[in-house]
Amino acid sequence: MSELNELHELNEGEYEVSSRSQFGTAMAFFLIGASAGAITALLLTPKNGRQMRRSLARGYEDVKDSLGDWKSDLSDFADDRVGNVRERATSFAKDAKDAVSTARSTINDRLEALRR
Repeated sequence: MSELNELHELNEGEYEVSSRSQFGTAMAFFLIGASAGAITALLLTPKNGRQMRRSLARGYEDVKDSLGDWKSDLSDFADDRVGNVRERATSFAKDAKDAVSTARSTINDRLEALRR
C-alpha cells in the first residue's frame, strides 16, 4: 500500500518545464508555421507550370539547406554535450580513484599502527 502512496505522491508534484524544452517547442511550431505559410504562398501565387516547378524546386533546396544547417548545429551541440559529460565522468573517476587511494593508505597506516 505504501508503494501506491509513493507513486501517487510522485504524480502530484509540480512539473517544471525547462527553458530548453520551451525553446525546442517554440522552434518546432515556428518551423511548422513557416513551412505552412511558404507552401500556401507557393500554391496560391498565380504562376504557370514551369514557374511553379522552379519555385517548388527552389523551396525544396532552401528547406534541404536549412535542414542540413540544423543537422550540423545539432551535431555540434551533441558533440559539445558528449565532450562535457566525458570530461565530467573522467574528473569524477579520477576523484573517486584518488579518494579510494587515500582511504586505502589511511586504512593501511592505521592497521600498521594497531599491529605495533
